[in-house]
Amino acid sequence: MPSLGGQASAQDVYLEKDGLLVLEAEAADVPSNHWQVESAVAGASGGTYLRAKTNSFGTPGMGIIDYHFETTTTGTFQFNYRTRIGQGSSSTDHNDTWVRLVDDNSNPVVPVVNNNDIRTGQWMKAYRNGDITQWISQASNLDNVGRSISWSLEEGMRYSLQISSRSAGHLVDRLYLWDKSQYNFADKDRGFGANENALNAFGNSQLVPEPGTAVLTLGVVGAVLLGRRRFGTSA
Repeated sequence: MPSLGGQASAQDVYLEKDGLLVLEAEAADVPSNHWQVESAVAGASGGTYLRAKTNSFGTPGMGIIDYHFETTTTGTFQFNYRTRIGQGSSSTDHNDTWVRLVDDNSNPVVPVVNNNDIRTGQWMKAYRNGDITQWISQASNLDNVGRSISWSLEEGMRYSLQISSRSAGHLVDRLYLWDKSQYNFADKDRGFGANENALNAFGNSQLVPEPGTAVLTLGVVGAVLLGRRRFGTSA
């Protein structure tokens, strides 16, 4: 089964397993008018990352990237991502991206209540603080306060994690969702203080196999062919 190492089809579905989903930001269909895939900045997982090309501070949903996935766990999942400031010298500029979650019918999923600043369509600004010369895993909402971003997910369902451009120059490397009852990778209320070593050590999530398999038998040799499950298809 292939891993999330490069460009993926818009219909590919990834598997949340054991309460964890790990995605390469560039492993999706990337709208080139708002994002570009780069490799110039060192330290990115797999060597490549996304750079936001446009500012969209007041209008979420410009340049949406979809990361389709299927769940094996029911729980409250916290969002985080590994990002870097890609231009300028300020730690509070070029440091955020819009994020939301939708279901298999493209309906926005309402976030878990945490005093978040939620915009039309359930979009939330996800920002990072800290050293501008480093990749940092943080996703906090609500300026000057910090509120983590979470959704309640159900086992056996399909969702799409979506990001859209907010600040030009924000570099996005990896995206995470984890079950808060199983993991404590960052502050559960504010999103700060991620365990970078633990998150960096995880491999990328795998594609979901098709529900059926085709078996070809050639003499005494058998081969099982596995396909990839597509977003929006029946289970």
